[in-house]
Amino acid sequence: MSRAETTAMLSKLVEKRLKNQTAFWASEVNFDRNTPEERRVDYVGFTPWNINGEPVPASVEKGCFEFYEVKSCMADFTSGNGLTFYGDSNFLVCTKELCDEIVWRKMVPPR
Repeated sequence: MSRAETTAMLSKLVEKRLKNQTAFWASEVNFDRNTPEERRVDYVGFTPWNINGEPVPASVEKGCFEFYEVKSCMADFTSGNGLTFYGDSNFLVCTKELCDEIVWRKMVPPR
């Protein structure tokens, strides 16, 4: 499978999860625009905080942001792009083979 095909397959899986489990989501989200720290996150999901299934005034403030970074290969992982973990929950999405290599090389990103 090519790098583009792997990225498309992983992205499709993330989108399926977000559509089924998250109230709001977007792809290719930019943060810190027009600064030297500008970053892009592949996917961001947001789930408002609710009590008994009902939104409350604090729903937005106490909601949960999930960040997803899709990496298709080691070159993508080490490129310096992505790995932006600003969310309340952060996920690195990759193939099992890449995961095994990242763990074996002790390159797991902090937090």
